[in-house]
Amino acid sequence: MRRRRELAPERIHDERLKDIATFKPGFAQDLRRVLDDKDIERRRHRDANHWHALATIWALQAGKHV
Repeated sequence: MRRRRELAPERIHDERLKDIATFKPGFAQDLRRVLDDKDIERRRHRDANHWHALATIWALQAGKHV
């Protein structure tokens, strides 16, 4: 199984999404940096099960939709 950071360039430059003007993919190793970004309104969990509760708490504390 490939790691997420290995998949990031492939997903960021996906030809199927090139015509979607609002598609602005990014990659962050630290969820806290994502939650600090005021342009991000919500996040979707794609992490290991044992991180879901903490990630949800952090997102709610940052005022994000979860």
